[in-house]
Amino acid sequence: MRPKHAWLLFIMFLLCIFFYYLGEIIDFFKLDFLHREIFYTVHDLQRGFFLIPVVYASYHFGIKGAVATNIFIFLSILPRALIFSPYPNPLLRMSLFSVISFIIGVFTAKMTEGLRASEERFRAIADYTYNWENWVGPDGKLIWVNPSVSPLTGYSVVECLAMTDFPISLVDESDRERMVKLFAEAVQGVNCNNVDFRIRCKDGSIKWGEISCRSIYNTKGINIGHRSSIRDITNRKHAEDALLASIKEKEILIREVHHRAKNNMQVMLGLFDLQASTNKNPELTEILKDGRSRIRAMALIHETLYDSKDFTKIDLTGYVTKLSRELFQVYKVNPHEIELIIQTEGAVHIDISKATSCGLILNELISNALKYAFTGDKPGKLEIIMHDTGNAEIEILIRDNGPGIPDDIDIHQTNSVGLYLVNGLVTKQLDGHVEIVRGIGTEFRIIFPSLTTEKGR
Repeated sequence: MRPKHAWLLFIMFLLCIFFYYLGEIIDFFKLDFLHREIFYTVHDLQRGFFLIPVVYASYHFGIKGAVATNIFIFLSILPRALIFSPYPNPLLRMSLFSVISFIIGVFTAKMTEGLRASEERFRAIADYTYNWENWVGPDGKLIWVNPSVSPLTGYSVVECLAMTDFPISLVDESDRERMVKLFAEAVQGVNCNNVDFRIRCKDGSIKWGEISCRSIYNTKGINIGHRSSIRDITNRKHAEDALLASIKEKEILIREVHHRAKNNMQVMLGLFDLQASTNKNPELTEILKDGRSRIRAMALIHETLYDSKDFTKIDLTGYVTKLSRELFQVYKVNPHEIELIIQTEGAVHIDISKATSCGLILNELISNALKYAFTGDKPGKLEIIMHDTGNAEIEILIRDNGPGIPDDIDIHQTNSVGLYLVNGLVTKQLDGHVEIVRGIGTEFRIIFPSLTTEKGR
């Protein structure tokens, strides 16, 4: 670029010298038909034309160019100032002009240097960002686009600027209607954040972009368009699709596992029922019934998970409701004679790793109440209260209005299989503790952490 500017500066300089010495040229070549006096009356105008090469040199070559040009101008106009000038004190006038010309040159060079530095900073930010950046005017026409559009779409900056419907023509047909509305709203001053859309590239391939728009206002608060930033999220989209497919595959696998576990337990329940129906020993029949209810409590966990959208936890309220109703049927309890009350404070969910242990505990305590608490004619009441304590703990209360558990029974040291199982599961599997409150009826209070611990695992 510099040789081109140097030649233009040289031509400007020659033209200025020619115009400045035109009167003397007319006199030298005896061109009497031209009025030489005119060019003396416009002497200051002739000299003022030298400011053009000064400004040009300052703009393209900086302060050095301004100094060099002023030196050449001084030497060029010196002969006329000393020999042909019709004005008094020609050296003073010439020196004054040179000072003014030098000031203009330096000022232009400084201003140009500042503008260039500002433009370089802008280019460093705008042109070399990884995002595809646009500046669209208030009329919806593209004003500027950075070179990052090329690696993303395959189109050059020149091609983009030539498009009449940019950037709509780069949007895939499946998203075009939605994006037309978005771009129209952006022209009206509506901002947008992280909107996904598909990009139709020059080679016909499809990529994913994420766009954000911001309105641009000048110092007077007038809207001068909007800026949009688009980044390539193709890899992220592919990763998301692969992750979703993997999650879907694992969900299907987990559902199948729970379904098979439930079916296997159903087979075991059938065997228990068959054994109980052919057995004539009432004591053994009762043992089989207890074993059946424990297996059913575990099977119900898998059934609940199979029907759930979240495999990491189960809804304890729904589980207790189903389990209680089934135990009422197993032990042939009339729901009109024993009132079942289930209370919760908000949603209570339990971690899947603790669900089976909690289900067995609930099964034992509810079964125990149904078998031993309601033996007379007095109307019975069975309350199951569950809530989150707010300290990352779950508290479960199972209360009945029966005669109460004997004082000589210690849940921590008992020969009862059911109570021994409850104590072991609470302390060793749930990492919690269980208490018995004796009085009018019996109350079991169980507290355990809601989050799984290493010990709990």
